[in-house]
Amino acid sequence: MPAHLQEAAAAAASAVAAREEAAAAAAAAAEEARAKREVVDRALGMIRVADSGPLQELATLMIQRNVPVDFGPLPPGVYGVWDTRRQTITIAEGYRISSVEGIAAVLVHEGTHAYDFYRGRTGRTRADCYDLEGRAFGNQARLWEALHGKNGKPGATDPLEKEMNIILARVNEYPTTFAIDLLALYQHQCA
Repeated sequence: MPAHLQEAAAAAASAVAAREEAAAAAAAAAEEARAKREVVDRALGMIRVADSGPLQELATLMIQRNVPVDFGPLPPGVYGVWDTRRQTITIAEGYRISSVEGIAAVLVHEGTHAYDFYRGRTGRTRADCYDLEGRAFGNQARLWEALHGKNGKPGATDPLEKEMNIILARVNEYPTTFAIDLLALYQHQCA
């Protein structure tokens, strides 16, 4: 076979391989997006049935507003973030493999911020900022208690579930200490 035909055949084979690689990457990305959406949908469904009051309203608003939820890099110790500018929720990448209940608890916290944002409460004053954080933690504890009872999830092994047990205990058993800790934890954000 002449050299120019060999080069053309090699280029064609390379182009086919590149298209196949791109198609495989697109399929993997689509599967990842589908799996993420499924987890988020299951978490929202769990929130809706766990509580007939404010948490159900919160989940309904997130569904109606089609609030985007993604997993991504966040600073250590940050479980999730509501971004008012982009109007999205990001859950820390490390919790992608956590239980649906743990993810639901993070969604309740960040979803409370989304809910408040859409109601016009943006935490512009120092007091309002602290109140909104307290409300978000309170809703998070409310969900965890609705799912697992007043003592939280027995035998929790997932780090996120363990943290939700701690939050529930602190909110219910040590509310003043929790409030003081909240003031210190959010002093830079609420200043």
